Amino acid sequence: MSYPISEIKVKKVKVKLRKVFRTALGGREQEDVVYICVVDKRGNVGYGESSPSRAVVGSSASAIVDALELFLEYAIRSELTGLDVEKAKRIFNTYVKSPKDALAGIEMAFVDLSCRELGLPLWRFLGSEKRELITDITVSLSDPDDMLREAREYISRGFRILKVKLGDPERDSERIRTLFENVPSNVKIRIDSNQGWRDLKTAQRFVRMLERYDNVELIEQPLPRWMIREHRSIKYSTSIPVIMDETIMSVRDLVTAWSHDACDGINMKLMKFGDIFEGYGACKLARELGLKVMVGCMLETKVAITAAACIAAACDVDYVDLDSPLLIESVDVRAEGGVTYEGDRMILPGEPGLGVKLEL
Repeated sequence: MSYPISEIKVKKVKVKLRKVFRTALGGREQEDVVYICVVDKRGNVGYGESSPSRAVVGSSASAIVDALELFLEYAIRSELTGLDVEKAKRIFNTYVKSPKDALAGIEMAFVDLSCRELGLPLWRFLGSEKRELITDITVSLSDPDDMLREAREYISRGFRILKVKLGDPERDSERIRTLFENVPSNVKIRIDSNQGWRDLKTAQRFVRMLERYDNVELIEQPLPRWMIREHRSIKYSTSIPVIMDETIMSVRDLVTAWSHDACDGINMKLMKFGDIFEGYGACKLARELGLKVMVGCMLETKVAITAAACIAAACDVDYVDLDSPLLIESVDVRAEGGVTYEGDRMILPGEPGLGVKLEL
């Protein structure tokens, strides 16, 4: 039985990273996320998280809070229950409309509450039988020697897959040589330029350089998001899988990229899609279309990462890039439960829903 919602809380929380995290899109040492807490009249609680990304989604924590407060005005009077996930989304899409990452947090909280009422972990609710994943860990864009030190640290901690941020054409050749000549060849490396190779000629130059190394697993978003035809040219010029991230913001974008034969795979992120079920559906559709699938993240905490990991497990995706909690030093709110890490292994919670508890 589902009970009426009695309270919805929203709280902006500061997240401090272990070090400055840089990509071709910019750098930051701290971030704000927004937590959502949905409580029903029996005291059951569901949690969600919205993590803003100005560079990718175009949002901010303040914009998310404003959107959620507007949602609350309509949601409380609508007599929602924990199972009214679709009704909550209709209210948001009718009266609030954006940003997408605000909707992601709302839906996550309602789905978490629903699963708790049903007594099912989210991964089980989505149909998964597996509770473990292997994630990569990200080497931030920096001076070549600093990147090598970071890579060696992660390898010493048992990580077998590195995601290396590039996208600075002036020094990327030096970064590539420094890393690949000093990192063991049995360590897989995923290259992510975050749109930083601004034209086809530049991208092709770096792709040719990367083809010299056998442990390059993929190249992610080598060109700006709108360069669909140029991405197709890259795809057909190399045997290394080309994955689209910033280009793929919705199922429609996925179909467009596939119809243009522009990539080998996609990176699905909850904050881009704004919807657990749309994200889940996008992963399933991509597999049916013959594309590889990565489930990635912004700088989310364990709340949203647990939701994304449940999708990754249920869809048995090709690549998991859910390392952001490993890059975080502290969060202003005490949190328990959710996904846990043992080196590069991610273990999904056995408790219902997301299995998390926040002291809000």
